Amino acid sequence: MMKSPVIKSVVFVVAALLIGTMITCLTLVFYNNHVGKLDRDEVTDIELKIDDDGTFSGKFRSEVKGKRITGIDYEVEDGNVYITILATSGTKHALTINEDGYAAVQIKDLTDVKKFYYRSSAKDEELTVHKG
Repeated sequence: MMKSPVIKSVVFVVAALLIGTMITCLTLVFYNNHVGKLDRDEVTDIELKIDDDGTFSGKFRSEVKGKRITGIDYEVEDGNVYITILATSGTKHALTINEDGYAAVQIKDLTDVKKFYYRSSAKDEELTVHKG
């Protein structure tokens, strides 16, 4: 079928380029859509409060270049709330940020909360959350 070694070489080079391009595109798509957790030292927070109706709210900013906040993950254990901020490199799932780079998040229906902690891979750190 393919008798010329030049044609065989061209076909193999084109096939290798196509495979390499597909792998690169898939890697980029995965990287932009992957949502991961930010450690405490990668996040800045302001205006943390819990209302009388049990709604926790605050503003968080990612300090990792190229990472944007997508939301908040939390667990309630023994009356304490452990939160973690989620972020992505893409913009599709990212929350809207203000002019200072902070994204507003909230958790509703928290009752009988003693303390708030930021759950990090290194250790849990207590957060200062104001009432009202």
